[in-house]
Amino acid sequence: MLQKAKELHSEEYVNIWFHEDTRTLEMEWLDYVSSYRFRPTLEQALDLAVAHNARYWLANRVEMRELGDSDRLWLTTTWLPKFLEYNFKKMAVVEPENCLHRVFEDQMLHNTNGKPVEIKCFQKRTEALDWIEEDFNL
Repeated sequence: MLQKAKELHSEEYVNIWFHEDTRTLEMEWLDYVSSYRFRPTLEQALDLAVAHNARYWLANRVEMRELGDSDRLWLTTTWLPKFLEYNFKKMAVVEPENCLHRVFEDQMLHNTNGKPVEIKCFQKRTEALDWIEEDFNL
């Protein structure tokens, strides 16, 4: 089980933690976020993940509203290629139950350019954590 995480950054719309025991960067989106904040926050989170040598990424989007088309496009064509440069092993995305998370997952999977990162969407944070922890229960 993940130990208490170290808080790396906190704003009214996001919390970012690092779990040292599993080298997991966790982002919890707390509310709607505009493109003005969404993009730099993801860039900052990636910088923090790299600085802490993270190999796993957990994005909890349960409280975040749907991304706009331009942000989804930016995420898959600009941010994801940067993410893939750092050899992460897994990305777990926790989506709201009423979200069309399959569309998001499919977009991400089709843009990995053959990189060996697993990307999977979940409806519960505990399921996402269990999936990441599978790598440590060998």
